[in-house]
Amino acid sequence: LEGDVSVITHLQDALQDVLSDVNSVKAQNVGIIAKPIQTRIEPVLGNTDTRGVTINYLFPTLVVILLMFSGILLAATLEVREKTDKVHFKNFLTPTNQLSFTLGNFIANVLVLLAQALSLFIAGLFLFAKSLVGVWVDLALVVLLIASTFVLLGMFIGTLFRREETTLIVGITL
Repeated sequence: LEGDVSVITHLQDALQDVLSDVNSVKAQNVGIIAKPIQTRIEPVLGNTDTRGVTINYLFPTLVVILLMFSGILLAATLEVREKTDKVHFKNFLTPTNQLSFTLGNFIANVLVLLAQALSLFIAGLFLFAKSLVGVWVDLALVVLLIASTFVLLGMFIGTLFRREETTLIVGITL
């Protein structure tokens, strides 16, 4: 019993120390204890409208993502459909060589992507006309290069696989 009394006395002293430490804390507000560091977020550009600035930075990325996704999937899907369709047999009967057939597919896919990009840029002219007017020639060349690259990649994927589902999975993964 004397050993238990000494242990209980020791625990009581320890609890008194903890209680005195808790009572000595100056911050009694729960919000200050839970979030001790106060932060304030301010825009880098000052007091301007940040929505227009954000869309200026995101618009080129969104255009490239759209061209990439559409170019790869459209070209790959059309390439597989041309191979698996019954109409493909006509290519063997006509004097059309494989190069002109592939070039025709390439041009058709690029034209579809350029039409998509043109509609995006027309919508973009309403949002930020000053940014796009001076660089339209460079922009057209870059969009043509990007569209061509992703269409060629999609056509390559389409020639590698025989099933449309496989090309879609590979295209989305890529």
